Order: sequence, then structure tokens, then C-alpha cells
Amino acid sequence: MTTAVGMAVSVLGPVGPAWAQAQADAATYSVPAGSLARALNFFADQAGLTLLYPSAVTAGRSTAGLSGSFGQQEALRRLLSGTGLSYRFTGPGTVTIEDASAADAEFVFDDGTILLETVKVAAWGRAAANGSGFRGTPDWVYEAPSSISVISRDAIASANVRDTRDLLSNVAGAYANSSNATYPSISPNLRGLQDMGRVVVSIDGARQNASQTVAAGSETYQGGSSHAYVDSAFIRSVEVSKNTAADGASGGALGGAVTFRTVGADDLIEDGGTWGLELNVTTGSNSHDFQGSILGAARLTDTPFSITAGLSGLNLGEYRLGQNGTVVWNGADTDQTNLMGRENWSSLLKVEGDFEDVEVALTWTHQEKNFAYAVGGPGAQQTMQATTDTLTASLGWDPADNELIDLNTRLWLNNTLTNQLRHQRTNELGTILAPDTFVDGNLLSFGASIDNTSRFETPLGPLSVNYGAEVFRDNGTVEANSTSITANPSWASNYTAFSPAGIRDMASVYANATIEPADWVKLTGGLRYDWHRLQGTPTYYSQTTETVGTPSRQAGAVTTYRAWALAHNQAVYNQWNNRCLGITITNPVQIAAACARLNLTGEIINGVWYATGAWIQGNQTTRVIYPATTLDIDRSAGALLPSATIELTPLDWFRPYISYGHSMRPPTISEAFFAGGSPGDGAPGIGYAPYEGLLPETARTWEIGANLAFDGLLLEDDTLRFKLAAFDRTIDNYIVVGQHYPANASKQYIGFMNLLDQTRMQGVEIEGNYDARQFWIGGSATWLQTEWGQQVAVTGAGADVTDGKVFMWAGDVPPKFKVTLDGGVRLLDETLTLGATVTHVTPTLTHEQSFSEDGAYLTDAYTSVDLYGAYALNENATIRLGIANAFDVNYVPAGSRYPAPGRTVTLSLNAKF
Repeated sequence: MTTAVGMAVSVLGPVGPAWAQAQADAATYSVPAGSLARALNFFADQAGLTLLYPSAVTAGRSTAGLSGSFGQQEALRRLLSGTGLSYRFTGPGTVTIEDASAADAEFVFDDGTILLETVKVAAWGRAAANGSGFRGTPDWVYEAPSSISVISRDAIASANVRDTRDLLSNVAGAYANSSNATYPSISPNLRGLQDMGRVVVSIDGARQNASQTVAAGSETYQGGSSHAYVDSAFIRSVEVSKNTAADGASGGALGGAVTFRTVGADDLIEDGGTWGLELNVTTGSNSHDFQGSILGAARLTDTPFSITAGLSGLNLGEYRLGQNGTVVWNGADTDQTNLMGRENWSSLLKVEGDFEDVEVALTWTHQEKNFAYAVGGPGAQQTMQATTDTLTASLGWDPADNELIDLNTRLWLNNTLTNQLRHQRTNELGTILAPDTFVDGNLLSFGASIDNTSRFETPLGPLSVNYGAEVFRDNGTVEANSTSITANPSWASNYTAFSPAGIRDMASVYANATIEPADWVKLTGGLRYDWHRLQGTPTYYSQTTETVGTPSRQAGAVTTYRAWALAHNQAVYNQWNNRCLGITITNPVQIAAACARLNLTGEIINGVWYATGAWIQGNQTTRVIYPATTLDIDRSAGALLPSATIELTPLDWFRPYISYGHSMRPPTISEAFFAGGSPGDGAPGIGYAPYEGLLPETARTWEIGANLAFDGLLLEDDTLRFKLAAFDRTIDNYIVVGQHYPANASKQYIGFMNLLDQTRMQGVEIEGNYDARQFWIGGSATWLQTEWGQQVAVTGAGADVTDGKVFMWAGDVPPKFKVTLDGGVRLLDETLTLGATVTHVTPTLTHEQSFSEDGAYLTDAYTSVDLYGAYALNENATIRLGIANAFDVNYVPAGSRYPAPGRTVTLSLNAKF
């Protein structure tokens, strides 16, 4: 990646002999012939150097490349041979490259420092945060033989996003679910796969596995069951990988990963500085009230350590819909547009240590999200607080003199706690159907990973082998409380079903090797073994009746009539007792009869007196009961998952590839232990039960693609980056919601089940960008065709299910087509940037049915236009203006349950110190 630096740079003069001696140490290099600029990028990455050179130095120059083991100075000499350029080591890890014929024209100060022209700082590899691609995508993406997209920090800053999930809206093959308009979590959809860990979401390698079934407890499933909470204010870059491989990011994933990387000291501190500060403030119309952050970093004097800290806040109100066009509601209720708002606070703390060969980091992010939403129906408002803590500790060891070691280790923990208040629900007459109910769910995930890369020179060519392992555990707990549940504990099952308790363990070991038998071909093969275990004791309830009462029989001598009369009718007792005592002068015969009766023995049945020996007719009734069944689930499984890639380089600028891979996703806690019912009082939940035969999903994916990269295509300093991929994925045992008979049950239950027939997803993705500095134009396009299986198992535990049809598909089926075009101009010596983004999307093809008739908004094709601009007040301050949905269109975004905000104008200030 090359980043233009528009200022003079003072470079240190002579360096000591110890540093010069270090350059003699040999290392193995593999740099392709062709464009010198591209070759220098490769060399900088492999040598671990920073290269400084004027921006025009490499234009039109080429190199014969480099292959073999050399010291750094010898490697540079060979690489620059015949180019007319020279080099100088001007500091530890820093090399200045210049035109030999122009070297004497440089301005040299008395102390030996040199004033250079505008320079380029060459850095390469996945550490790069910005580049020449679409929306600032780093250049390494256009070298990777896989479908990968990266959202750069510059793109994040210029997007003026309302939600972190909006960052994915322009990525080829990607969507971000927004089933609930103000729900602050992200559930990425990659190539039609979404939710329940099908796509791994992580922050600095810490997996964000929190999930709830059925769209956070709403009455319909439209995706959004995975709940990763991410604050874009702290994100350095977002890496979107749409395939799996034998690597550390793919364990337990079916179709890719979205990796968020947080900022560090190097992102905030200028070269040569000791501290840096960044302030971001945004406000806008349409209830975009406040969005801001402050980030600071400092290098601790005389130590290898640096510290980075940040604080961010967000306050959104209930937004206004677009005024142009209408959206259609499909449901029993009206006026469903209850979008509400939210208030979020987050913090970041990171400590980094750079010990040359060893780098360490400890990062903690804390997020508090307070928000409310409605899911339809009267009194359906819910108030939520989500608190997430993510901790990672990493260590990297890459000794410069040992090609066998490039080690990375990580320990991580993520704790997501949700406190939900389901407000009191009433019917149209005001009758309380359920009181205020509190549902507290917690998912604690923690794990560790280790991997190493060893590089060798072999008779067949350079060989690199990456191998490692990852383990993690998900531990879910949940409880529900209300006045009704206190009196009837089993009623809690109506509220705990959507985030059940349980444990899931996952382990993955892998190895992959890449060999380059020739300059124009690269072969990669890998093998991963994934293992999982599920442990839990879910309880589901059934409904039946039982007979209560007694059979017909004769009364026994249990008590006296006197005692019964005294207990049941004081007036009668007093009257008869007084007669017996002769207090009342009445007929002697009546007195005798009363006294005799008072002394009788007999039995009381249901408040009726029966003298001893009298015949008692049996009294039998029926009542509804809810027997409970508790399952003890403890099962595990594993699978070998091969992968392979062939990459060709027939031309310096053209890199086609083909890949094939297997993947497996085990069921989540939410799927394996789903039990209970829909929210409500009056009885335990009798609607959902676990399907004990639930199997992992498996997939086989083919991909063919190509990368194209040009520098100086039409103009001296223009760039063209282009990425094309077509894929074909076949999935077995795809998990959906169906109906089944559990063991010993007399009724059908809803649960997560496997499709019997295969699901197939095919698509084409394009991403590219042409940048001529004065202007740019880029874009992405996605075409997706999905053939869903239609049948689940028709028998459960010995009983026939009604039809075996799918009750609901998990997640959304994205639109068939999405295209985004982005372009703009740079004016006033590139201090003023003006741009526009146009997105067209066809209707969402969601497969879903309703648990009730709450309904949903119907999607339709739409076109949205966003305008943006930035003006650099100076090198440290930039103001940005954004106009989202500029034409104020009323539409439902792909994968959403709610309409999008109408026209929203935002004004931002970014200041660096």
C-alpha cells in the first residue's frame, strides 16, 4: 500500500556501523518482475522496511524482480539494478530511494539532514489501513487470491454512518441486517448466509457470538438474531472475507468472517512524535442529535510501550421517514412505524509494546447501549440495555534472522449482557395480558488461538507453511422476572426461549502450505479439523388434562355434627346447642332431636355433612396440567475440512485464481436448546422444543476470480484496482425452523431442524476503483441466486409430523442484485473533496412466516443517493458534510423490518493534534 504524504520530511543523516552491519544479514525474498512500484511494495513487506521516495520516482520504471537469499543492501541493489535509482539507509528500518542523477540537487542542511520533495511511504500487507482501491481499500486486497473486501479508516470517517452496520452497505456480496431500526447490533449477511455464527464477527480476534433466536424476541423471524455490538468510532479497518479456509479466522464458520480492528498508537501519533489526539464531532438533522469521540495516544518515555484511550457517545432520536413514495405494511395492526431512539457510550483502552522482534498488545473495549423498539401490536414496546466488554491480549514474535518463526498468539474474552424490559401488555379493552417483565440474558465467550508461519527454500521454489489452533467456549445464561413469574415460575419459559442457557465448546486445528514453483504460479493447500460439543438441560412443557376427585363410598366416623355446625354456621349451632341445654323453651321432641343430631359422627365432603354409614356419591372433575420434560443433552462431533487454491500471474497486472473449500458450522446454544413459548402469561411455554437430531451445517464452495492492478494506466499517477469473483456454494443440513414431535410428546413443537434437501447459492461480485487524483470513480456490484431446500424431516420420535415443510428460514435471503457507484472530485490542491454514492437494490427475497399476525413492511426495489464532501481547513482539521438519502425516498432497506430514515444532513469536524 502506498500513502501519499504531502509535506517535506526530514530524514536522519549518517547511521551507525551497528545498523549498517545488520543489513548484511541474509533473508529470503520473492519479488515479482514488472512494475517497480509494485515490486517495492512486495519488498517493503518482506524486508520489514519503510521505503521513502519522491512520488514520481517509480513512474514508468520496471524491475527484473528478486528471488533468493540476500542481505538487505544486496537485495536493494539487485532490485534497483538498471532503474537509474539509488538507495540510502537513513535510519533504523528506513530507506530513502532517489534518482541518482538528481541526488545532488537535494537541499542538505549543515547537520546532514536532507529535505525531500513530496514522498511516498511504502508499506504492504494486512497492516495497511488505506489504499488505492474502492473507498480506500488497501492494495493488498487486490493481490489476495480470495474474495476479500476491506473498509478503510478513511472510508469509515467519510461515511458519516448512523449505524456501524451501514459500513457494509457498499461491500460486494455483503449486507447488514437492520431488522429493528434502532437495534445497535450488527448481523452481517455474506452471500446469503447470516446469523447463528454462519459469519464470524470479531473485534481484534475476539468473537462476538451473542445471539437471540426469532429477531430479538419479535413475533417474526427476519434475521438479526446475531448480536455483535461494535462502535465504529474505534475501528481502524473492517475486513470482510467471504470464504473459509484452513486458517485461524474460519473455525466453526460456514461462509466467511467480518473482522473489526481497533485503532492503535500508530494511527494517532505522527512519525517522530510522542503523542497524538483526535477529536470527532457530528450533529445533524432528522434526530441525528449527537455523535462524537475523542481518542488519544502516547508513547511512554524510555520504554517500548504506548497507550491508547478513547471515549465515544451517540444520541439518536426517532427519525422521520422519507416523503417520496410509500411503503406497504402487511399485517393486522396499523401505525407500526415506532422507531424510537437510543443512547450509546463506549470506551477503549489499549496498551502496546514493541520489542523489535516481539510485539504485545492488551485491549479492552466497553460498550453500553440503551435503546427502545417496538415489534408490532398494542403495548409491544421494549426497552433494552446491552453491555459488552471485550478483552484481548496478543503477542507476536517475528525474529528478523529466523524464517521458521512468525508466531501470533491471542487470549480473548467477550461478555455480552442484555437487560430487557418488556413493558406491560394490554388488549384493546385495557385488560392486562402480561405485567412488566424483565429478561436478563448473558453470553460469556472466551478463547485462545496460536499460529505460526515457517518459510523455506525448496528445489520446487519458496514454500511457506502456516499452522495453528483455536479453542473457545460460549456459556449462555438467562432468567425472566415479573409478578406473574414469581407466582408461577414455569411461566418464565415464555421469555427465556429466545436466549436459552447452555454451553458450546469449539476447537480447531489447521495447517496450510503455499509453494511457488514458478514466478507465474502459486499453489496453496490446507486442511482444518473442527470439533464441537454442546451441553445443556433445556426444559419444554406439554399440555394435557387429568381427572381429580373421589369414587362413590360410605361416610366414616371422622368428626361430629356439633363440630361441623360450629365451624360452618354459628347461628344454627347456637340455636341447637341452646335447645340441648334447655335455655330455649320449645317442644321437648325437637330438643331431643337437635341434641341427638349434634352428637352424631360422620364425614364432611366438599362442605356437605354425611352421617356415618351414609352413601357418598363420587365427585370427579378434570383440569389442565403442563407436564415438564427436561433433556440432558451432551453431544459432540468433528469434521476434516480441506481447501485448495491455484493462483496464476500470466501478466504483471493480471492475477486469476480458482479455489475450493469445505466448511462446517455447529449448532449454536440458541438453536440446540430452543424451548418454551412466545411471550405471554397464563401458562408455561408449550410452543418450542429442541430437536435432538440437529446436525451441523456443512458446505462446499467453488470460487473463480481475478485481481487487476495498474499504476500509471492513463496518467502518470493514476491507479486502477479491480476485483472479480464468481462462486458456487452447496450446503447440506442447513438449519431452519420446522415442526417436529419430541420423544414421548403428544403434539408438534416448533424447533430448529435440518433441511433434508440441499441449499445452493451462486453469485458474481465485482469491486473496482479508478483514481486519477483529480477525480475518481468506483463501485461494487452483486448478483446472487439462491435455491433453498424446502423439506424438513417428516417424522420425529415415532410420530408423523403434519407436512414436513419449513416453518421459517433463518435469516434473510438478500436481493438478487445490488449495485453501488461512487465517484467524486478533489479540488483546491486536494483540500476539497466532493463525492456521491448511488445504490440500487432489487427486492429482498425473505422466506419467513409469522408466529403471529404482527406483520412486516414489504420490500421493493429502491434507489438511494448519498452526497458527501470534506474540506481540509489545515493539515490537522477537516470538516465534513453528508446528505444521506438526498432525494428523501421512503423505502425499506434490504434485510430490514423498518423503513429507512428520510433525508438526513450531518456536519462533522475531525481535528488532530
